[in-house]
Amino acid sequence: MDKMNSLKVRLSDIQQQRQTHQWTSNNLVVQEEEGDVFFKNEAGRKEFLQGEFEKYEAAMKELHAKVTAEGIKPLIFDSNGQVIERGTEPEFTQENISVMKGASGSAKGMKALEQLGDGISPVETGDIKEAMKLKQQIIDAKGKTATIGTFNIEWLGTKKRKDSDYKQIAQVIKDTGAQILGIQEVSDEKALKIVMKNLPDYGYILGKSGGQRVGVIFDKKRVEYDVNSIDQIDEAQVGSRLRAPLLVDMKIDGGFDFTFVVTHLKAMFDDKAIATRTEQAKQINKWITEHHKNNEDKDLVMVGDFNDFVGSDSLKPLGKGGNVHFLTEGLPKSFYSNIPYKGLIDHCVVTNVEGGSMEEVLPGSIHTINEKDYPNYLESVSDHKPVVFVVRSDQDKD
Repeated sequence: MDKMNSLKVRLSDIQQQRQTHQWTSNNLVVQEEEGDVFFKNEAGRKEFLQGEFEKYEAAMKELHAKVTAEGIKPLIFDSNGQVIERGTEPEFTQENISVMKGASGSAKGMKALEQLGDGISPVETGDIKEAMKLKQQIIDAKGKTATIGTFNIEWLGTKKRKDSDYKQIAQVIKDTGAQILGIQEVSDEKALKIVMKNLPDYGYILGKSGGQRVGVIFDKKRVEYDVNSIDQIDEAQVGSRLRAPLLVDMKIDGGFDFTFVVTHLKAMFDDKAIATRTEQAKQINKWITEHHKNNEDKDLVMVGDFNDFVGSDSLKPLGKGGNVHFLTEGLPKSFYSNIPYKGLIDHCVVTNVEGGSMEEVLPGSIHTINEKDYPNYLESVSDHKPVVFVVRSDQDKD
């Protein structure tokens, strides 16, 4: 019997209680309401997601056939997952071409995939391992810290997984050391609960928008959140079946408090997808501007799968005005979050204004895991890696 309980809330009810605070560490699920595309239709959500997943798998097969027919050379990796060179024979698998959830049938998308592979240069893997390694003794000397980040758990609840796969997902989350982790691609709460059973010290918040949902996993011993702050940026949904960013006020160790935003922007590289993603970025930027104007506390952390690179045309509008900083900006090409094509599309963003969350970030602390440490990672865990960074949690420089 399922004994893992969660609070059920509606945003319409929360909106009437904004002036009061209700801090908790309980599990919580935001419910669909009248007007939402899957209101009172969870079966319809599952049917929609299964259809999307099947289209995704078909698109991968189509892309595989196209790559094989045109003789596009695959990437060759060393034992540490670093690109050495282009191969001489096409040996693409579904996993090797699943970047961005599909670019098949699009000449522009195919070109982007090829250029992405060409753009990765051979590197000294030893240097990368050292660069990605947190020097904990140095961090500890600076005071109490906490880790925050993002993790796209590929098709969680739609993709078939074994019990051992769910356990391995949980182990990856543990190994990040994160106290707060924004998550993406959650199809249903049941699958999330299976993961959470292997994380007894963690709680979760699950949003409601679209088919795949975004959410938050957090360390119940160190983190609490304000139920009455939960909301979403409706204007940034840009489509009834896409994901509106989820936001919630959180507090770590009773010190560092901030607004946490989890986003999952539109995927793919066709013109329509890029236009949608660009509009989403514009709407998020507009919301951030208003949020700063209406709130004394400027601490804001935004994480998620942005489905594009820092500095891309579609993400540039998000940084307009200079109010935020991508912690993933300026990292070497050897730092990647999307495994098949070694692309960095999962980002952590902080406010870069006086009193903003950038003041709590430990410089150079952004890091990820090594997927080679986990057996069959692409099949059992995800085609993404978590990306996390470290903050001071025993102070708040507001």
